[in-house]
Amino acid sequence: DFASTGLGPLLDSLSAPAVIPGRPLTGDVRSISAWVKGEKDLHQMTLWARYRDATGRYDVAELGMADTGGVWRQLTASLVGRGATSPISLVSIAITMPPNLASTVYPPLLIDDITASTLDGASQVVDDFESGLHWSALPIRAREQDTVTLVKDSSHAGQGAVRMSFGPGTVNEVRGLYTTTQSLPLDVVASESFLAATGLKVGTSAMLLIGRGTLTPVTIRGSYRLFPTLPGAAGGSVVFDRDQLATWGETAGFNDAFDLVPGEALVRLRPGADSDAVGKALAERLTDPSYGVPQVMSRQSQLDSNRRNPLIAAGGSGILFVAFAAILVLVAAALLLSLLTSVARRRVELGVVRALGVSQWQVLRMLTMEYATVAVVGTVIGSALGVVIGRQMLGFLDVTETGAKIEPGFILQTRWDLVAGGVGAVLVLFAAGLFLATRIVAKTGSEVLRTE
Repeated sequence: DFASTGLGPLLDSLSAPAVIPGRPLTGDVRSISAWVKGEKDLHQMTLWARYRDATGRYDVAELGMADTGGVWRQLTASLVGRGATSPISLVSIAITMPPNLASTVYPPLLIDDITASTLDGASQVVDDFESGLHWSALPIRAREQDTVTLVKDSSHAGQGAVRMSFGPGTVNEVRGLYTTTQSLPLDVVASESFLAATGLKVGTSAMLLIGRGTLTPVTIRGSYRLFPTLPGAAGGSVVFDRDQLATWGETAGFNDAFDLVPGEALVRLRPGADSDAVGKALAERLTDPSYGVPQVMSRQSQLDSNRRNPLIAAGGSGILFVAFAAILVLVAAALLLSLLTSVARRRVELGVVRALGVSQWQVLRMLTMEYATVAVVGTVIGSALGVVIGRQMLGFLDVTETGAKIEPGFILQTRWDLVAGGVGAVLVLFAAGLFLATRIVAKTGSEVLRTE
């Protein structure tokens, strides 16, 4: 239940409608083509068309080498026999290089007139770059990133083409350009330990390496100290919207699928749902090994179990409450006894005061001033010492049996309303005792002077 942790609104802010990336293609596509112009220094670069079919499966098809001898050449990737289910969408043009090359500075690459052909021989324009730029460069592991710009003076046909300029990145990463249908950077929330370790702050942007090497641009929109089932000892953590992350991972990936296999699922039921029926249905699935759910836990059932446990329900706060009530009774009895004993010892003194003309109410004010000072000072010092000593004595609850710190941490809370009520009850009893003592002094003042 994220509402109890304050994470609900923060996580809801990350959610967005599912995005179907890419440039959609109609019909039963047979091939994807692009006009490319590259210098001979690009002879070790290979271009690939990455696409998404109707089932959500991503795949790549080879377009050809980037080295076209400095002239425009049409590169074509065949999709025949690849098992793609129509309709498909082109999501990116990936560029790969052999992993054993030395890093160098590469000349720009020009791309124009991306088209697709169907089995019936029809041709459709995917992007001719005449209506603006709708592509961006994939991020690389370098401070100076690759860039994609629209040029008007070096096109294959028409008035526009794209120029991809390469930054000094590494040769063992996928480069290229992708369609900008997905909003980047992705919004995330991060743990405070992650921010402390990286030096990032809420509102800043960064690149995170996700999965098998996919660089993911993110913007940190919020932070949290604790997150359910993510122990702080395991290090920092970052929370994504799963659909957005999966979409970007497949768009920027290559051959390997960007699998986000859940290790656990936190489920919030609708109001009024039968939680017992849901738990029973999930528990029945545990017998099926293909389902992959080894354990189902219900927050409500755990709370109910704790309430039924007499060592928990009657322990802790219950025992402390009983102790608090007993101490109040003892304090009230001790204070009242001390007051009456003191008045009994001072009978002669109070009798002299009364004989000198001091009224009963003046005696009451005098005794109130004396004992109220003691009561107020004792209450303040006792409350402060109680908090300090309580933290020291109950500190063992903040660690496990092995000495490791528990999460969430133990919080010592003082019920100040109960403390105020207890102090008020003691003060009422104290006032009644003062009034009784004053009455006793008033009745026995003259007798004391005659007999003692």
